[in-house]
Amino acid sequence: MNYDVTQAMQQILDLLRREIGLDASTLGVNAVIQVIAASAEKEKLDTERYAEGLIADPSMLRRLVERIIVPETHFFRHPGSFIALRKWLATRSLQMIGSPVAGTRMLRVLSAPCSTGEEVYSIAIELRESGLPYSDFLVYGLDISTANIAFARRGIYSGKAFREGRAVALRQSYFHLRPDPHDPASPTSDTWQIDGVVASRVEFLQTNLVSATFRDTLPQFDIIFCRNLLIYLDDAARRRLLGDLRQLLNPGGLLFVGSAEVGEACESGFSRAPYEMAFACIKSEKSVKIEKLASPPHAISPPPLQFVSAYAPPVPVASTSLPVMPRPKTEFRLATAPAIASPASASVGTATISPAVAPVSRAAASPSPQPVHEGVEQACQEAWALANAGRLDQARNAVNLVLARASDNPEAHALLGLLQERAGDKAAAEASYRRALFLDPYQSSALLNLALLLEASGRAEAAKPLRARARRQRPG
Repeated sequence: MNYDVTQAMQQILDLLRREIGLDASTLGVNAVIQVIAASAEKEKLDTERYAEGLIADPSMLRRLVERIIVPETHFFRHPGSFIALRKWLATRSLQMIGSPVAGTRMLRVLSAPCSTGEEVYSIAIELRESGLPYSDFLVYGLDISTANIAFARRGIYSGKAFREGRAVALRQSYFHLRPDPHDPASPTSDTWQIDGVVASRVEFLQTNLVSATFRDTLPQFDIIFCRNLLIYLDDAARRRLLGDLRQLLNPGGLLFVGSAEVGEACESGFSRAPYEMAFACIKSEKSVKIEKLASPPHAISPPPLQFVSAYAPPVPVASTSLPVMPRPKTEFRLATAPAIASPASASVGTATISPAVAPVSRAAASPSPQPVHEGVEQACQEAWALANAGRLDQARNAVNLVLARASDNPEAHALLGLLQERAGDKAAAEASYRRALFLDPYQSSALLNLALLLEASGRAEAAKPLRARARRQRPG
């Protein structure tokens, strides 16, 4: 179902961009409008009056943001990050970590956005498992959602939150099994409470990460987790947040981002960390002046767009061609608004943005097999075939139909990016390529064409991690 972008609806989209930095095109404008329409209905207002109410009433705006943010996370998600954390800790003396304050030594870690707290507690447990005394570290969790923060502070989780093997292995050591409130004597309860000592080493704060003042009251950090939020922000908010994170991070500290965000971080004064599948960056020990490079006056024209997919064999071209690789599965979930047809779109973050979105819960896609939607594989193959035959309008229609049925299909997002770039909409193309890489960090067409797009716009530094990843084989 398509929604018209009326003047009032555009005012609401602009308000979300200003207040939380949301670039609606990264989720699909139609998907965001769906959530807005459902929210207006809940408030019993038409769109015009709802737009006025959102501007005048901060509590109404907060309710809309809560509906946009959908937590999708679990303990020890993205295992590569925690492996990298252990390796980093092993190579750095605690005496070299952090800034001495009144003679104390304290490792500080930030999780932002922190969603419902699973990542924060996972970090605290990992630090303790690495040998740090509880008194030597503190983990902060920030999120825009008051509901997420309240949930995280309770520290009570169902067994579904323990999906990773490491989470299950450590659960008995750091959680207490809670009795079934309806049957305290039952041995079948699967509800777990975080241990009080672990909880004492974390602090949760509700804040807006794209506000101009969010870092004013925060200390310096040695490690920052900010996974899969940047891809949902507009350019200005993304640059501002990366600048703030760089200011908050101690020299030599680690920044964990999403698989499609490493290039942006490298463009903002970070360098890629040498950890496989961790998508981690290191802050330079020296001060870096970050400048936006302009395209040279006589820039070389980029190679023609290549419609290369896992379905269509690549046409032999220069050595920039990437190997065709099968795609993995994503755990990312697009929430749907009540009483409205599901849109063809996807989500935000751990901040988790999705249509009920969430940039703010860092949930990134883990490379594991993807559930097959019936008929989607064939439909996607046909869309690529249309593109390769030069029937671009038909290919665009076909890929939109694919995404309406399977918004988590990385090949479809990669093809959409190619079609958008061919149509001259480079900003939309970049968003589609990044979406494809969020779902599948090794999607070959998106890796190649996003690298070319960044290089053609004078952003060669941001393209380097993409080309480096393309030269490596897919893990597993």
